[in-house]
Amino acid sequence: MRRLCCSKILFLIFGILLFLRADPIVGFYYGNEPTDTMISGYDWFVVDPAQIDSIWVFRYPQKLFAYVSVGEIEKWRHPNETIPDSWRLGENSAWGGMIADLSSKDYRAFLMKKMHRLYKKGYRNFFLDTLDAPFGVLKKRERIAQQKEALRSLIRQIRAAFPKAKIITNRGVEVMQTLCKNIDGFAIESLYRGIDTKTMKYRSVPEADRNWIRAQLDRAKACGLVPIVIDYVDPSDTKLREETAKKIEAEGYLPFVTDMHLKYPGTGVQSPMKREVLLLYDSRNLKDGDKVYASVHLMASMPLEYMGYIPVLKDIDKGLPDAGVERYAGVIVWPDRNMDDLHFFEWVRHWMEKGQKFLFINGFGFEMTPQRAEFFGLEYKESHGTEGKGVKIVRHDKIVGYELPPAAGSLPWLPKVKEGKVLIEAENDKKERFDAAAIMPWGGYAIAESAQRDLANEPYWLIDPFAFFKGALHLKNFPVPDPTTENGRRLFFIHIDGDGFIEKARFSPRKYAADILYEKILKKYRLPHSVSVIEGEIGEKGLYPGLAAKMEKKAKRIFALPFVEPASHTYSHPFKWQKLSERDLSGKRDEAHYHLPIPGYRFDLKREVEGSVSFIERKLLPKGRRCTLFFWSGDCLPREDALRMCERDGLGAINGGDTTITEMQPWLGRIAPFGLQRGDFWQIYVGEQNENIYTNDWRGPFWGYRRVIETFKLTESPRRLKPINIYYHFYSASRRPSLEALQSVYRWVLKQKIFPIFTSEYIDIVHDFYRTAIIKTKSGFRIRNSGTLRTLRIEKSVGYPDLANSRGIVGFKDEKGARYLHLDGSGDYLFRLRSTPPERPYLIEANGEVVRMQKEAKEIRFVLHSHLPLQMRFYKPKGCRIHLLQRGFRIRHRGNEVVITAQKAKEAEVRFVCR
Repeated sequence: MRRLCCSKILFLIFGILLFLRADPIVGFYYGNEPTDTMISGYDWFVVDPAQIDSIWVFRYPQKLFAYVSVGEIEKWRHPNETIPDSWRLGENSAWGGMIADLSSKDYRAFLMKKMHRLYKKGYRNFFLDTLDAPFGVLKKRERIAQQKEALRSLIRQIRAAFPKAKIITNRGVEVMQTLCKNIDGFAIESLYRGIDTKTMKYRSVPEADRNWIRAQLDRAKACGLVPIVIDYVDPSDTKLREETAKKIEAEGYLPFVTDMHLKYPGTGVQSPMKREVLLLYDSRNLKDGDKVYASVHLMASMPLEYMGYIPVLKDIDKGLPDAGVERYAGVIVWPDRNMDDLHFFEWVRHWMEKGQKFLFINGFGFEMTPQRAEFFGLEYKESHGTEGKGVKIVRHDKIVGYELPPAAGSLPWLPKVKEGKVLIEAENDKKERFDAAAIMPWGGYAIAESAQRDLANEPYWLIDPFAFFKGALHLKNFPVPDPTTENGRRLFFIHIDGDGFIEKARFSPRKYAADILYEKILKKYRLPHSVSVIEGEIGEKGLYPGLAAKMEKKAKRIFALPFVEPASHTYSHPFKWQKLSERDLSGKRDEAHYHLPIPGYRFDLKREVEGSVSFIERKLLPKGRRCTLFFWSGDCLPREDALRMCERDGLGAINGGDTTITEMQPWLGRIAPFGLQRGDFWQIYVGEQNENIYTNDWRGPFWGYRRVIETFKLTESPRRLKPINIYYHFYSASRRPSLEALQSVYRWVLKQKIFPIFTSEYIDIVHDFYRTAIIKTKSGFRIRNSGTLRTLRIEKSVGYPDLANSRGIVGFKDEKGARYLHLDGSGDYLFRLRSTPPERPYLIEANGEVVRMQKEAKEIRFVLHSHLPLQMRFYKPKGCRIHLLQRGFRIRHRGNEVVITAQKAKEAEVRFVCR
């Protein structure tokens, strides 16, 4: 159940008015690994459709511009097409393209056909490149005039074919008047920095060339086109990139400074900060080769996400990735064994010399030698210690001894830090000392099991990972998008897997678990619930066709409740998603062990997803109501094709992630991150695990789900790491102890300060976490996302939000040692700081969303909506009066604070009038 449409419309209108006169933020990227944060930060973003998956234009149809080469033909783009020689005017020796004859009607028809294919794929905007290419090889005036007229005709034809498209051209100065009437943006390359196409090296641009370029940009600007400059700088030279962008901006043009191949994130007027951290793993050492089992994912992802960073896992078995400093905020190497020794060391050295920060945990991934140690700023000595003998800790930093006392194992060599901060100094049984962990100028390391170790199958941190990652990778502070909180309250959602719907209640044999759940839980706790069914259990094409009519009637009754959103838990409940996909492709193995044994059924992904959703919509929901949720089943390890299908079909999908921390096992390693990236998609994890885990795979004790309360507490303090997620199966209602445990969990949760949402809303919020762009501005930060994630978290020590000079911030609340900032959902926020608390009305906390906030000269209005009776707390300065238009609210004044609670009302408009 998505957010209120009215709020989106209001904010959209507000945003259009606000930015009507503003220039767009423009970016370019021709690589094959775009990121959501890269795209979210821009209004216009040019990509090469041949390099990226079409899911990106499905995700960002209004932002993306498709690259189209007009004046040149690159043969690699047309492997299955014959390019006639009659279209050839010449060759571009520098880039290997064929210069096209624009006067050929067949060639122009070829181009238009290509653009229509791109439009069919979802591209609604276009970047027309190489418009000037034909003019560089022609000398006769009449032929040049012919090309100009052909280009004019083509531009007009494109505009007529795509009247609503945004169009940018690269050059085209020969037909500027036509451009002025038919396009939106005019780009030109190399105002200050360009490329020497003979040597393929970066160079500065002569002043005479600059003056000519300025004249063309000014012509474009004068006729209302957005003037864009693309300059080229070595991607590792961050300082020169930023200086060049500032020079271009100072002249009144929109800059984008990038590498010669446009395969790295560039620098523009407002460029997103780096949020991605590269995590390396080796699939050869993992169960089923799946990254979900990688130590670096299980242990490092969650702390990074808490600090606002996004873990990007790369499998070194598929080749060492590009680890550019302009793309990643850092690299974590967590080897299970030594990699390809020389190759891996050279890869590390290459990127480290370009300025990338590295953190090595439990090993470097290659054999250390004196020469290599020298490169890392370490002294190298051979160890004479006895392997396996005790190692004594001589001294350690305060961040060491986190979940276990400081410790280290023996090493065959002894590192000593020349320059850096030693975290652990140890001594072996031969009285030889070595530095087991340190923060270095290039990053950091913790070897000899000094950072993390497993004991009795439990994962422990010996070093505080939050402090260690931040210090070693030199991670920057910025406002952290936080998917655990909204308006100062902890997010809370409930979702129910369909397993056990048809089970009989053991304490009331005439009733089914579905009946008990309806009567004892759903009707009593009128909270947002997301409820799923398994078609293969309750439908006529499933295991129990004789029960189908009865079960469908029960499901209809549940889905008719106004606070229940429907979800599919698949058709056949696949137990092993990866295995099934493989069996489906090969067709050689019996699949019976991998899903419910429905007679005659062979695994079919479309049947599992689209078929089961269609069943719910046709058989269980009123006409016109949609099912937009899908809960993974079994091992909850979907492949990319399944994630793609869900996103394409508009289905929010969830499940997976083992957050099971308890008082008996209070380790950070038992807290999962928010999700896991699989290709271009994110698998969203649950908040906390379900009762099956707490009851030992439903073998007992059946009251075990009570212990999830411990999990809720330990993921709230000392840091709020997770929302509250009551997650269980229908079979919890089949036994009295499990039902009573479930009821006790509901009662505990309702005593907390919560912000109830539907599961679909939580899924959108986590996706927004991975898509939020953080942009550093001269006076603060700009934050851009879809508007579903509405909380930023900052450290209290950095100051307070400057509400008068910020945009989109409706208030804040201090909690858990942090300052939570509340956002209005507009999706584009400006954030500035001040040293003292603001003296104007603002929201401190509420259990509902801010639908609208309106500021006038002496008046501020807040409109709120909640799934439960509203609870609100505001700051009211002296000289301000509060007006509440609705009845049925209790208002209490506590100094400068106002607490407003409703008996029944779920909507309110609160107005402050100040002198």
